[in-house]
Amino acid sequence: MIGSDCVEITPAIFSEAWDAEDAAIGPTEDGGYYLLALRREQPALFENIRWSTSETLADTLAQAKAASIRMHQLPTLNDVDTASDWMRVSAGS
Repeated sequence: MIGSDCVEITPAIFSEAWDAEDAAIGPTEDGGYYLLALRREQPALFENIRWSTSETLADTLAQAKAASIRMHQLPTLNDVDTASDWMRVSAGS
C-alpha cells in the first residue's frame, strides 16, 4: 500500500521495500506511514490500530512485534495532509 500524499518517495525506497524479508513500513513525520509492503497477508497489522493519529505507526509496529512479523523500517518522510504541508514540500523541490 502506498500513500498518494507522499511526494518524497523515490525508486530506491521501493527497491528497499521489495528486499524486506516479511514486511516493510515507511514512517511519516506525523506518526503514520506512507508505505506498507507485505510478503503475505498479515491481518494482525490492521487490528487495534488508532488510525489517522500520531500513534498509527507505533500501534502497527506493536502489532507486528506481537505477531512476530519482521518489519523493516524505511526512511522517514513527510506526507501532505494540510496546505502548510504542501507549501513545505513544494518549497523543497
